[in-house]
Amino acid sequence: MTTAEIATAANLTEKGQALVTEESGPSRFVDLLESNGLFRDAIQFLAHGLPIHIAVKWGCLCSREMLPADQLEKSKNSLEAAEAWLTAPDDEARWRARNAAEKSNMSSPVDLIAMAAFFSGGSIVPADAPATPPPAYVANKMAGGGIQLAVLSQLPAEAAQRFRRSLQISREVVKAERK
Repeated sequence: MTTAEIATAANLTEKGQALVTEESGPSRFVDLLESNGLFRDAIQFLAHGLPIHIAVKWGCLCSREMLPADQLEKSKNSLEAAEAWLTAPDDEARWRARNAAEKSNMSSPVDLIAMAAFFSGGSIVPADAPATPPPAYVANKMAGGGIQLAVLSQLPAEAAQRFRRSLQISREVVKAERK
């Protein structure tokens, strides 16, 4: 996908959309969004531009680093289910991620990450119903939303630094995936 296509899919803000040019490659565009303080746009853009397994991995790592200990403990099952899906991304793991998130009442950023794993592909209805694929980009939106909520989970005065750190984590994940 082109930068413009990813920006459209990510539903960037008006300010973010205004920065899109034909010359901007995705990496440069993320840097541009970051340098303009459009962190939420940068996260959503990346969540839509990366393969979903990388976005889920990024979300898990951000959650582990940024969530307060009590919230991380509360969402332990969802985090473990999302990480298990990363190891074995099959339908059984997808449904375990969904069930873990629903069991915790979608009360944590990690639950969105687990739901991103669930909406990554395959049917979203039980096996006895006609197969129904997930809506386009819902997994990406869930991953991006979970990452944003993890960033904003504490220390609001340090939000800009925490957003920058989340973007750095994404770069580290992408670099590790290339090896």
